[in-house]
Amino acid sequence: MGTNGNFRVNIGVITYNDAQNGPIEIGQIVSNGQDGASLKSDFYEDASIPGTSNLLNGDFSNGSANWNFYNQRVDFGSTFTVNGVIIPTPSDADMQEFNLVEVNVAANNLGGYTPNPDDDANAPPLNFQTSTANGYLNLATGNFSFSSEGGAILHGPAAVSDSFAANQGDFLKLDYKADGRGDWYHVAGYLVDENNNMTYALKEYGKTTNGWISASVEVPTAGNYRFVFVNGTWDWSQGRYAGADFNIDNIRAELPFNITSDIVQDLLRDISYSSSSNNQASVKDVRVTASTKNNTATFVDDSKIFNTEFNGSLMLAPTRNLEDPLSLASSNSLGDNFSTNPSAVTERVERAQRLVSDARVAAGSQYAAITMALDSTTDLRDQYTISGGAMSDINFSIESVALAKKRMMEDFATAMLVQANKAQEGILLLVK
Repeated sequence: MGTNGNFRVNIGVITYNDAQNGPIEIGQIVSNGQDGASLKSDFYEDASIPGTSNLLNGDFSNGSANWNFYNQRVDFGSTFTVNGVIIPTPSDADMQEFNLVEVNVAANNLGGYTPNPDDDANAPPLNFQTSTANGYLNLATGNFSFSSEGGAILHGPAAVSDSFAANQGDFLKLDYKADGRGDWYHVAGYLVDENNNMTYALKEYGKTTNGWISASVEVPTAGNYRFVFVNGTWDWSQGRYAGADFNIDNIRAELPFNITSDIVQDLLRDISYSSSSNNQASVKDVRVTASTKNNTATFVDDSKIFNTEFNGSLMLAPTRNLEDPLSLASSNSLGDNFSTNPSAVTERVERAQRLVSDARVAAGSQYAAITMALDSTTDLRDQYTISGGAMSDINFSIESVALAKKRMMEDFATAMLVQANKAQEGILLLVK
């Protein structure tokens, strides 16, 4: 990618350079198209415009400013109060819908979350800790052992942001990582509006996230919100030893970015094909498919890439040989023996120039012959015109002779008539 300068790929993330808003991450490559595999990329449903967040200190660069900590046990299904603000928590029904992040989990995992009816109220004194010293928010339970039955769950500590305004359709985003230091982690992050309605960004459990991952939530309605994060640990192994860390960073509330059909079309046009194989087919079939997130195809296009870069000579024009033309779509550098030849492109250009020159000479000769034929035809036409004029002159002469003859006969008849009249006059005189 990158031929028109609007797209960049970095570690699989596709960034679009928007004319008004600058670089925006719009998707991710999930299959790289190498070694016969398909090239597949997924567009982000939560694409947003960077720098449009009004949530203060979301990167914790100012320490704990604009954040409030609750360093006590949090009983899910009830509420807790921080700085005079009542904060709701997920219910037992919500807990059953938590997502399992199954990383490095033993083969005999439970296959899903089964909530313990009650957290272990007999846990020993806890050592909850909250910190922003490393430039991100850390919520830690500390390591401990439950004192009664195995499989218990404990939540705390928690962090709550100051109130901030958000518009409907904004995306609340964050990066997080979690680790079950003693057993499994069991964490939640959610929005709370002024009416204590909750909108979840994440609610997960597992052994470890293996590094930072991203989460987001769409703001359902315009209003004032608080972001709430609650750490927790689950004695999944039922050995009663537990403990977990929950880290959060880069929290922001950004305006949505609409990935239009024009952007998708430009991305498709910006994809190029290249190969260094020494055994390539002359023609490769290419299928481009655009699908919705539920794999419903909305666009399918079948086309071909003419992939022969060098076969001893260029295709002579005009022909209809579509199976073995000079490729205009690929970017291989192959020589006569299909070995790498950096000057192959230059050689092809020079050969093409020679073919064009030969074609121009041939066309010039044919043009001269046609011109001579046209001149000859013009001469014949002139001769025909002259001959036609001569024939017309002969016809005119014949008609002139006939006319003169006719007039002479008329004059002779008139003279005879005059003589006859005179003879009659003489006879009349004799009679008288």
